[in-house]
Amino acid sequence: MTHLARKDKTWSSTPRLVVWDFDLTILSLHSWTENIKPEDVASRDIREDVADLEFFQKFVCRALERGVKVAVASFGRYEVIQAYLDRAVGPGNFSRDNITTPSQYGLSDGCAMQGGKVPMLEALLSTLLGVNPKDLPSLVESVIFFDDSRDNIRRAVESGFVRSVHVDRRGFCQALWSDVSASLGLDDFFD
Repeated sequence: MTHLARKDKTWSSTPRLVVWDFDLTILSLHSWTENIKPEDVASRDIREDVADLEFFQKFVCRALERGVKVAVASFGRYEVIQAYLDRAVGPGNFSRDNITTPSQYGLSDGCAMQGGKVPMLEALLSTLLGVNPKDLPSLVESVIFFDDSRDNIRRAVESGFVRSVHVDRRGFCQALWSDVSASLGLDDFFD
């Protein structure tokens, strides 16, 4: 079952940033535990590996058309994520600027970070939207965050990222979006 962290709110703000986890969210598999290397991605079945390739492509395109930034916050390996996203939505939509991994914080990719995804969400909000760190509290509600980890969602919500969605086994797909879009205040996202 998909879980929206907070369903009791009417959202007055349009989202400014959508952030996905990567493994078991955009992908239907866990690239880190399967030890997928960047050079492996070109020969993999992208339709099989991405939870809902067509919907992900459509969503990213629509978000960018509406001026909504897109990003990935993952504990996985940056080069693998970049290779997959280049294949999924084409080069140029995702880069090191909007894909954040532990290696940007002095850690090795593949390890969890203190604070979970919260430091990554704050960094993406600050960097992609040009927000002064002291102004972050007023803008965290403009971020929509999808992750398969209940712990990452819990920490995000506790830090004010209340438009956080727990992604179930389906991954990020059209069916999940149908379940949560109205609760996110985005039932007209594709209109």
